[in-house]
Amino acid sequence: MKSCKNCFSRLNEADSVCAVCKIECNKDRKTYTKEEKKISYWCRTLHIIGFLSVIGGCFGVVAGLYSFFAKTVSPILAVIDIVFAFIFVYFGLSLRKFAKWCYIAGIILYSIAVIFALLEWNILRLLFDILFFYYLASPTTKKILYREL
Repeated sequence: MKSCKNCFSRLNEADSVCAVCKIECNKDRKTYTKEEKKISYWCRTLHIIGFLSVIGGCFGVVAGLYSFFAKTVSPILAVIDIVFAFIFVYFGLSLRKFAKWCYIAGIILYSIAVIFALLEWNILRLLFDILFFYYLASPTTKKILYREL
């Protein structure tokens, strides 16, 4: 199977237009319209956010398991952290496939993540969470994920 060069989704062999980004795959990037450049940029950004969500979720699982077995925090908090991290892994994998439910789930997940980062005074995580929230809550993301292009 061939993949789209803009959003990396699988292409139907018979069709040259991608089902996700609605950009013709044989078209040269120099001839893109302003809207097509914007869609291509946002698709790649969502793909990267999905990848980073998977990586962050994996680190969260490891940190949760460490805190559970080392008894650094309450076992209930460690289990909540592990479950939250697994949700981020699943969300990241689904976002890389441009699942429709990722728009609402991303807004909810990253809202919770921003609140947790504020409560923990984790400035670097807060900046990344706000940036990811900005991209996930945008109208362009909604158009891409709901296939309204």
